[in-house]
Amino acid sequence: MNPREELKRRLVRERVFCEGNAFKEHQCRGGLHLHEVFYKRNDCKTTAQKKYIINERNCAIVCGFFHQRYGHSRAFTEWFAGVQADNFDDLKEYLECAPFKVKTTLGSMLPED
Repeated sequence: MNPREELKRRLVRERVFCEGNAFKEHQCRGGLHLHEVFYKRNDCKTTAQKKYIINERNCAIVCGFFHQRYGHSRAFTEWFAGVQADNFDDLKEYLECAPFKVKTTLGSMLPED
C-alpha cells in the first residue's frame, strides 16, 4: 500500500468522520477523501515534496461533497490551520520548513502565539 493510502486509512480510523462538518455543517455525500490542505499534489515537482505533503499536519478527512464545495477555499484552509495548530505544536515549523516556494505565505494563516 502506498504512503498516501496508509495515511488515509489511519486518519479515517482516528478522525472517524468528515472534518468539514466542524467547519460547515452539511450532509456528507461521496465517501471520505484524504484532502491535502496547505500543500497540494499539484504543488509537487520532486519526490521529496510529494513525501512531505503526505503528513497528518497537512491532511484532512472530508467527504466528496465538502471536498468539491469548500475544500479548496481560503476560509477552510485558515480554519484548518487553527485546528491543526491546536493539535500540533510543531505546525508552524512544518509549514516554514516545507520544500516549497509558497511556504512563507502560509505562516499568515496560523493564529498568533
